[in-house]
Amino acid sequence: MTYNKTIRNKHNLNVTVGSEEQKTIVDRWGASRSGLTDEFYNEFQGSFTINNNPVGNVLTENYLLSFFSRVNYNYNNRYFLALTGRRDGYSAFAEGKKWGNFFGVSGGWNISDESFFQGMKKVVNLLRLRASYGQVGNLAAVGNFASLSTFGSFQYGLGYPTLFFSQAGNKDLSWETSTKFDVGFQFGLWNDRLTGELSYYNTDLSNLIIDRPLPSSMGIPGNSIQANAASMFNRGLEFTLNGRIIEKKDFSWNASFNITTQQNEVTSLAPGVTELIGTTQLERTNLTVVGQPIGSFFVVRSGGVDPQTGQRIFLNKAGQKVFFNFARPTATRYQFADGSTSPAIGIATDGVIAGSALPKAYGGFTNNFYYKGLDLTIDAFYSLGNYVYFGSRAGMLDQRFWNNFQEVKNRWTKAGDVTNIPRIVYGDNISNGSAFPIDENLFKGDFLRVRTIALGYTLPTKYVEKAKLSSIRVYTQVLNPFIITAYPGIDPEISVNGNTALTPGVDRNTVGQARTFTFGINVGF
Repeated sequence: MTYNKTIRNKHNLNVTVGSEEQKTIVDRWGASRSGLTDEFYNEFQGSFTINNNPVGNVLTENYLLSFFSRVNYNYNNRYFLALTGRRDGYSAFAEGKKWGNFFGVSGGWNISDESFFQGMKKVVNLLRLRASYGQVGNLAAVGNFASLSTFGSFQYGLGYPTLFFSQAGNKDLSWETSTKFDVGFQFGLWNDRLTGELSYYNTDLSNLIIDRPLPSSMGIPGNSIQANAASMFNRGLEFTLNGRIIEKKDFSWNASFNITTQQNEVTSLAPGVTELIGTTQLERTNLTVVGQPIGSFFVVRSGGVDPQTGQRIFLNKAGQKVFFNFARPTATRYQFADGSTSPAIGIATDGVIAGSALPKAYGGFTNNFYYKGLDLTIDAFYSLGNYVYFGSRAGMLDQRFWNNFQEVKNRWTKAGDVTNIPRIVYGDNISNGSAFPIDENLFKGDFLRVRTIALGYTLPTKYVEKAKLSSIRVYTQVLNPFIITAYPGIDPEISVNGNTALTPGVDRNTVGQARTFTFGINVGF
């Protein structure tokens, strides 16, 4: 329900109140089957020599109930004030914790409408200050029944049906909260020929839900329980610039550019928890600790390859050089420069934080060209200051019965060779980072990607009207046509773990983004 009121042509009031409900039900059934006696049996009920097994079965639901309100006020379109409030209830939380109350307040001032500013309006036609502060709730990390302790079906011994303790619930779980403050200004120059915005933002994320480790002696499934036990912040600057660069009768060119800087830091973890380990397939690639960005890369440092022997040189936690020779007996594979035996190098004992998967700055720019009936759009995106762990390289330089990258041709072969790839020793899965991550496989992930190039032509109206149509436009476009980057892998903008916060930026046998060509016609009647 919305109420609008204008008083004395200067006081403008808008009030909105409402509610919403969302119910989600997932009912998924699946099975696997093997040992088909005859390919004729293409139904699940067909004859098999091995029993059918249930796979991926899910039956779950959740419910969200929300009440919200907003009050907008402005005086003579010069001074602006907005107040918002929400009360959200979610079924996953226990009684007493289901509801969260969130609010926001923002204000603005159109400086360019003040009398003292009128002399500048020929150049600066718009100048508006704005600021806001507010809080919202987040549900992304909470399971549908996270507050409940649950049991699941199981078979004991020779197939006796039973139940097992599958989840330890936490009745104290509550909403994650995101508190954001931002302040900035908007401007328009030369009758909005050039417009833009500059702002500073600070977002504090608190009560983040993480798995809190517990002693194995407690008998808790997974030796952990979900808890509101972490916090972090994101802060930076955002800048946007839009321009009508050329405006002629038959030709125009509009462009826009934006950039966002980002500083991320974890500020707390659960009591007694010093780190959160991020594991990717076969290896421990990321580590989250207080004072560092979330999901930072965790690797063993390399000192290169010894030109005389072709051995990989590792640096232990203390920074000492350790020479590795897979051909030696296991007990003496790691040695110091003087030939004495060193403790084995490992990620747990010698790993260090070596970089962040989160960019320090990112943004994009778009160009739109129009010439008579032709239109051309070029849209690009860029990312700066982040790293990508090229796990595929570790696997493709592995000296077991593996395929190899052509890079292996640059390996050490004789005394005096200067290279970063050690000599080949059959079975060596350590020297190049397959057994544990090494900094040799960590690369800068800076890139500039052209996301879209679209070209279209709109037929002149006089021809279209003869066909009793209002418009006809033919077009072609290509999505993801090319990328400019020094990253040696297939695509720096991918991660085998998707958007998982604790293990971002890992390229481990990951498929790059597709290039798509489209042709079409739009017809208006």
